Amino acid sequence: MAKHAARAGRPTPAVTAAEVPDASIARSRGIGAVVAIAGALLMIAGIFLPWLEYTGPRRISGWRVYQDHVDSGGNGFVVTRMFSAEATSILITGFTLLIAAILVILAALWVLGLARKGGLGLRRLEGPVAFPAIQLANLALGLAIIDLVMVMAGDHAEPVQAGPGLYAVVAGGLLACIGMFTAVRTRRGAAAAVQSEH
Repeated sequence: MAKHAARAGRPTPAVTAAEVPDASIARSRGIGAVVAIAGALLMIAGIFLPWLEYTGPRRISGWRVYQDHVDSGGNGFVVTRMFSAEATSILITGFTLLIAAILVILAALWVLGLARKGGLGLRRLEGPVAFPAIQLANLALGLAIIDLVMVMAGDHAEPVQAGPGLYAVVAGGLLACIGMFTAVRTRRGAAAAVQSEH
């Protein structure tokens, strides 16, 4: 009994990066990639939900912002009339965010494929793959936040508030960032997570 008490009192030895099994790393990266994909899909759903809600029944989705801007001669990516009397309070169109979300999905699928390969695939994720993958998710979130802030803090010609689509896009972007960070975190970070579990 004294032996068990002595063992219970001993601190758990630190887990080094080299001691974390590839299977544990691969599982962590796989879960992160799936979460990133789920976040990107939520962003895509939000693009087709109302972004702008005016007084009365009028609502405009992120995709409608894109269509209206293209129909009026705009480029489809950025609302260039934002400082004119016709401003829609939106800077980044739904089409731009759709592209960003699709790129996040492709990056997450790539990470998921490398993680499943184990060994060499996992080592590749320790290198230059991590930075662009995380920054891609950060970009998608940043673009969504810009539009939400512009609607909430802008000086509008008529009463308007942010619709559920904008909140869904921001929430999806945040989820994509968390997932991608988990998917490409370093082996040292995984070791710290394993240590905390013990």
